[in-house]
Amino acid sequence: KKHNNIEIASITTVNTLDEPLREKVLQAIKKESKKEIELNEVVNEKIIGGAIIRIGDKQLDASVSTALNKLKNKFNKNLYIQDY
Repeated sequence: KKHNNIEIASITTVNTLDEPLREKVLQAIKKESKKEIELNEVVNEKIIGGAIIRIGDKQLDASVSTALNKLKNKFNKNLYIQDY
């Protein structure tokens, strides 16, 4: 695949992608990588919504579960600082 300039990308979503959306994702990934893309789809209901896209060693995590975890961590910080 490396010899044929093909890169493997993986997209994780809650539901399977319909064909128009799959083509849009492929075109966006091709624009960034400048290579032919082989897209693997993974369905994972734990991400709640959004998508996680992995291309080689890069990852774009736009999932709802990650956003909620970031928000949870932000609220768990002790924002009270006692001033003496």
